[in-house]
Amino acid sequence: MTNARPNTSAGKGKGTGRGSRSSIACTKCHASKIKCDVSIHGSPCSRCKERGVIGCELIQSRRGTYDRKEWMKKVKARKAEEERERQMNMQSEIVISCQSPSSSSSSDDSSLSPPPPLQVIEPVQSAAAFEKPSWNLTIESYLEHQKSVAVKTPLSDIGESFPMSFLLQNQHSKPGHIRLRRSSDQHDKATPAVHPKHITVSKLAFLAEEKCFTKPDRAVLDKLVASYFHKVHAVFPILDRTSLLRLYKADKVPWLLLQSICFAAATYCPVNVLCRDSRCGSTRREARMMFYRRAKLLFDFGYETDRITLVQSSILLSFWGGQPHDYWNTSSWLNTAVNIAESLGMHRAVRASDLEDSEKALRRRIWWVLVVRDSFVAALLGKPLRINMSQCDVQHLQLDDFESDSDPPDEVDKLFDSRAHGMYVIETTKLSMILRDIVFARSAKAITTTFVLTVLKRLDSWHASLPQCLNLDKCPSTSDLNVLASALSVMYYHNLIYLYQISLPSVMSCTIAQDAVNQITEIGSNLVRGSEIADMPQDAFGSFFMAMVLLFTLLQTKSGSGRLHRSQLKICEMIVYQAQECWDHADWILPLCDALRRKLDSTSLTTASNQTVKAETTIEPLMTDVELDEIANNIGIHLNPSVVASAGKDLFESTGSIDEDPVTLRAGRTELNVFNEMDEFLTDMDTFGSVLGM
Repeated sequence: MTNARPNTSAGKGKGTGRGSRSSIACTKCHASKIKCDVSIHGSPCSRCKERGVIGCELIQSRRGTYDRKEWMKKVKARKAEEERERQMNMQSEIVISCQSPSSSSSSDDSSLSPPPPLQVIEPVQSAAAFEKPSWNLTIESYLEHQKSVAVKTPLSDIGESFPMSFLLQNQHSKPGHIRLRRSSDQHDKATPAVHPKHITVSKLAFLAEEKCFTKPDRAVLDKLVASYFHKVHAVFPILDRTSLLRLYKADKVPWLLLQSICFAAATYCPVNVLCRDSRCGSTRREARMMFYRRAKLLFDFGYETDRITLVQSSILLSFWGGQPHDYWNTSSWLNTAVNIAESLGMHRAVRASDLEDSEKALRRRIWWVLVVRDSFVAALLGKPLRINMSQCDVQHLQLDDFESDSDPPDEVDKLFDSRAHGMYVIETTKLSMILRDIVFARSAKAITTTFVLTVLKRLDSWHASLPQCLNLDKCPSTSDLNVLASALSVMYYHNLIYLYQISLPSVMSCTIAQDAVNQITEIGSNLVRGSEIADMPQDAFGSFFMAMVLLFTLLQTKSGSGRLHRSQLKICEMIVYQAQECWDHADWILPLCDALRRKLDSTSLTTASNQTVKAETTIEPLMTDVELDEIANNIGIHLNPSVVASAGKDLFESTGSIDEDPVTLRAGRTELNVFNEMDEFLTDMDTFGSVLGM
């Protein structure tokens, strides 16, 4: 072969496999998608010359004549549409059975009625299609204070500890004023009719398989909601009653909140009502477990995005005590609720805001319920206080905050008197603030004589200012508020025991603490006889455990009447046992008491020589006689006068010694080691709590 093939790679760059692309081509070469040299040799190009093509014209390039960003948006939109179509095709294979309350029937005639209609899930966008605002947009919108943009930001509160807080205050508001805007979360609630856009199909299918979108029969659900408002909402008013009842009638209550309400209501709802629906189980414990598991799954999957709903649900789920070594228990749920509430600025005074008065009142009620729960749970479990009140300036609750907590105008059956129950919440809040100071002082080992006297005066002032309808001494036993008055009373005596465990000389502390135990056991016995113990608020049950701790301590030191103390201990155990189905912490308290009793019966912990201290022993008193008299004057009107009067003579003269000699102590000169033993007992409790994972 003499004719060699022309070298077409002469114009190619070194080390490359392709020639340089021409900047322009003629219409014929462009249509044939072949290389054109019209930009080098001019028109006509070499290929058109070879083929004899007439009309070698340059194409009109669109480069630089259109918006490439707009074109890219169209491409992305087309891809998103294709993704939605793919998701819809997948969803056509997934059908979720969602029984509507309006169409559900009672269990009596369920066999005669047709099966409920099947509801197909609404089209769900992919996760990529659901875009949250970036941090840049969030910060810029907050700084610019543009309402149309700012309502979309999750940044609802910036505290003073934030480095830029001073700059932001100078720019936008007066010092000390916190401006909050309505969160966009509440406009994106996941109602039963429409599932949220950010949940994938696979997650929805799993939640449906776990019955998270299933409700009890309408009759049972109505009873659960009624029980919730009568027993739970009356003492924990964390919902907008008017709004929720309207949503309930329209079948639009968010799934997470609905399952949480059912869980809390199952704590108090009669068991025979729960048994009407076989799906609720055969016992109260099974029903509570079922509703808790559904709510927990919805929470874990991030189904709900509205932060107000998340706070409300977390508070209700804090009724769950948890199992040994479980992370999710009362403390963790409360921590979660506090974290979300603080992100919403509920702990701050709202002076400049676009919130309505009813919304501000709801926020205050939610926050103070968290404060109450945090205080009593910390005292019960020995946990640190989660809320730092020194960084909170939210207004204290007033009766006006409960005016908006009323039934809808069209409601025929009125639930309860908001004003009376509002008084209970306010008084519980005041009592919890006193308890917080005791908890903090105990942990910091800062209980001094001055501190004790101050707390005593506060407790005395609190008791003296109780409304008559909530004062157990004045409230009729037949009153609907008798249970709440009893709860306030036992929590008051709980604070006394908690204060006196390590604070005063035993001659005074034993006297007052033992009388508090007498009052707690008497009140508990009356509630058991009236079958009202299960109606007690959750935070009141810890008072009986506190009484049991003191009784075990007295039995360990063989102080006073052993027979009387054992009888009181039996009463407290009976009360806790009665509350076992509605108070999860009874599950670890009762086994603990059994173990302590066995240890007490099998071992002689102390001897007669260790029960008393020789009169010659010189111990500096923590208080003078004048201070002791001042304490007696402060608290004498609330305690058994004979007990207080005998404090310096015979400690157990008023209770009466049944089978043991009384222990005689001399005020200001000698001390029992009763509360040293109490400290050792509480140390053992800390070890026990670590074993349980609490």
